[in-house]
Amino acid sequence: MNLREKLDQVRISFDTQLAEVLLGRLDLTHAQVKKAFGISEKVIRRVTKQFNVGARKRGPKRRNLLNAERPQFLTSSWEPGSTKSARVEK
Repeated sequence: MNLREKLDQVRISFDTQLAEVLLGRLDLTHAQVKKAFGISEKVIRRVTKQFNVGARKRGPKRRNLLNAERPQFLTSSWEPGSTKSARVEK
């Protein structure tokens, strides 16, 4: 095992331990973790991204889709088989 492999192994081990702390103590801010571990904010961001810690769902939520009004172009009076255009008039 060369030095590069050993450094990678140690970094992965540290990142795993840090991710466990971040997941176990969601009440801690990044500043508190930074102070406790003596690490930079950049390391914390890297680990949160690597282990998907604190990720939130993005995009429309299902409850909003169920309660939303349908847009005008979806509520046109066009029916299958008719010759009338489905284009919305301005």
